[in-house]
Amino acid sequence: MLRIHPILRFPICLLVSLICLFGMSRPLAPPHHDLSVNQLIWYWEGGAQLDHSAFVDVIAEVIEAMPIVPYRQDLIRLLTETAATESSFGQVVRDRSGKTLGVYQILLTTAEYLLTKLRDDHPHVVHIVEAYMDPNKSLAENLMYNLHFQTAMAISYYWLRAGDDLLGQTSTLDGRARLYKREWNTLRGKATEAKYIRDSKRYLVSNR
Repeated sequence: MLRIHPILRFPICLLVSLICLFGMSRPLAPPHHDLSVNQLIWYWEGGAQLDHSAFVDVIAEVIEAMPIVPYRQDLIRLLTETAATESSFGQVVRDRSGKTLGVYQILLTTAEYLLTKLRDDHPHVVHIVEAYMDPNKSLAENLMYNLHFQTAMAISYYWLRAGDDLLGQTSTLDGRARLYKREWNTLRGKATEAKYIRDSKRYLVSNR
């Protein structure tokens, strides 16, 4: 039988305790290696406003799985505010023209370009984005109804457009409005920073 000298017992016990403590308290790894479509996809068909708390949970879950952005409340606000001004916070999942889809109102052609860009230049990102897709639905259907997939696409789009300075522009409502107008709606779009702020305060209790 192996016996431990009394002098060594305390340091060894302390070491074992620390290993157990830090090992158990270590955060779980993001689930991007074994995402289960059936467990993670949450469908939204519009016609009413999103439940704010449930939608924030979806956004937070996706952010935590994405390696390109850290978990931050102002990034969550950027996405909820974008949904507020684009779709009246989830009431519209397809515009009258049928060209823009989902709570973020993403153009199908923009989504196709974004996925191609991610596949070519950022395979570690597109792996996660595509894991949120329902393989039994078309890209258009995923963009319309699949909140997890839409959110992963929205995060990726903002990140690609704004680059490393993304988080430097999201700390205030005014900053997020400028970012939205410049990168999401673009300078040629009809939306304005004032409308973004007005819609954010109208639909989001946290911004009133």
